[in-house]
Amino acid sequence: MPRTGGSRKFLENNCDIHGRLGDIVYRRKRNGEKYSYPYSFQAKYEPTTLSRRVSAIIRKAAEFTNPQYKGFKSIIKKMYYYTPFIVYTGEYELRCNTFYKIRKKGHYGTSIDGGVVQLQKLAPRTKVAYRFVEEGVHWLRCYNGTALYSERQVLVISDSVSLEEAYDNWFDLHLAELLSQPDPAFASLPIYRRYLKSESIYLDFSGKVEDFVIYPSSKTKYMYSHKIGSYENNSQTQYFCAVMPKVLTCWQEVSPQFSEVWQKYYNRWFPQNYRKGKRGKAIGRHHLWSKAVFKAAQVMGFDLKTLSQDNWLPGIENLGDLLDTVGFGRYGLTQAELNVKIF
Repeated sequence: MPRTGGSRKFLENNCDIHGRLGDIVYRRKRNGEKYSYPYSFQAKYEPTTLSRRVSAIIRKAAEFTNPQYKGFKSIIKKMYYYTPFIVYTGEYELRCNTFYKIRKKGHYGTSIDGGVVQLQKLAPRTKVAYRFVEEGVHWLRCYNGTALYSERQVLVISDSVSLEEAYDNWFDLHLAELLSQPDPAFASLPIYRRYLKSESIYLDFSGKVEDFVIYPSSKTKYMYSHKIGSYENNSQTQYFCAVMPKVLTCWQEVSPQFSEVWQKYYNRWFPQNYRKGKRGKAIGRHHLWSKAVFKAAQVMGFDLKTLSQDNWLPGIENLGDLLDTVGFGRYGLTQAELNVKIF
C-alpha cells in the first residue's frame, strides 16, 4: 500500500475527492465539473428551542438503550418521530425533510388541528413557518393527495416552564405508548460523507498529509481522512489529560478482592452494553473504571485534580456505593460482592 509522502497534489491527481480535506473543500457540479474552495470554520450556533428537542430525546434514550442494543434504530426512529415539538409561543421555521418527512418535491396539503387543507408545492429543503400564540397541543398534518402522509404534534408551553423539564414530564407519561407505535415508514435522509476514491493504478493510500491523516476503509473502496487534533485551547481536554493519570493510578491501587469482583462485574456488564464480537475494540476493565469514576465525580461535584487513594471520592467505600452513585446496574452481584472495599 503506497504512502502519500505528504503530497496533496498527488492526491488531487490520483483521487476523486469529495468534501473537506484539510483546509480545502472539494465539490462537483451536476454537470460533473469539479471545483474547490477554502474551508471556512463556522462556529456552532447556540442551542435553540427546536434543537434542544434532539438533546432531550438523546438524553432519555440513553437511560434505557444505546446503539449497541438490538432494536436501537427502531427505538430512536420512533422517538424522533412521535415525540412532540415542545415550544414556547412565537414563530418557528421548520424544514420539510425533518418535520414533514418529505423526500420528493411535489404538491402536498397541510393543515393545523384538522382545519382547511392548504395546497403547497414543497420540497425536502423547503422551510415552512408557523406562529403559535396559544398554549396547548396542536396537530400539524401533511397530505399527499388524499392520503395522510405525516403528522406532527406541537406542544406550546408557558414561558415559566423549563423546556427540559417539559420533555422529561412528557416522556414519563407517554414513553411506553410511544414505543408501542409502529415504525415510521419514511426513507432515510441521504448523508454525503467526505471521502477519497482512487482513480489510478493504486488501490488505496494511507499516511499523513499536511495536518490530516488518510486511511483506507476495510469494508468499502473509499478512503477517509481526519484532521490531526489540536487541543491546546480546549479546556475539557486539558482537564482530562490532567486528571486521567490520577484515575489510572487509583485503578492500579485497588485491592485484589475488588479487582476480582470488578472483573466479574465487567464480564456481566459488557455483553449487556455491547454487541458480540466487539470485545477488545470497545472498552476494557480500566475504561469502565474510568467511566464510573468520572461519572461519580460529576454527580458529586468532586474535582478529580485532587484525586488519590488518600483523597478518594467521599462516601464511596465499596463497589455498591460506586454503582449506586453512577446509576449502573448490579447485574446479579451478591450483597457480599457489592460490599467489597475498593482499597
